[in-house]
Amino acid sequence: PAAAMMRDRSTANCVAQVLKSTVSVPNNPDESESVGNVEGHDLFSGSVDVVVNLAGESVLGGAWTDARKRALRESRVELTQQLMAECRAAARPPRVVLSGSAVGYYGDSADLVREEDSPVGSGFLAELCMDWERAALAAQAWGARVVLLRIGIVLSADGGALAAMLPA
Repeated sequence: PAAAMMRDRSTANCVAQVLKSTVSVPNNPDESESVGNVEGHDLFSGSVDVVVNLAGESVLGGAWTDARKRALRESRVELTQQLMAECRAAARPPRVVLSGSAVGYYGDSADLVREEDSPVGSGFLAELCMDWERAALAAQAWGARVVLLRIGIVLSADGGALAAMLPA
């Protein structure tokens, strides 16, 4: 896993991470299992201050058929809804939730400059991002601070959009 938010008072004993549908159970961050949902996993048996949720299938790599759109929605919106339900049910819910989103929230902006408070765009990706953010904002119900990460296109020669754009 690329990152985790940790609470460490005496030992690194609490980790909650949901990265690319990988769950690390608190008190055992070295053993991860890949899951399609978080229900039934005892994620919050300890005390967790921060949850980082970057789950979601890549939007690259295929036509957006109805089945693919459903998979994109399930891997983002539904997983985030499940995660927020698990957080809410915890004896002490996390105080901070960092949750993925994307600049697709703004839709096709053409040459327009977009600011954080710009309105949501139109189209599938904008709707997906809006629903993904709405799912994460459920954490505000228990008083958590929610940070929505509207991440842009990943440009890396090792993967992401750039690798697909470079000549073979």
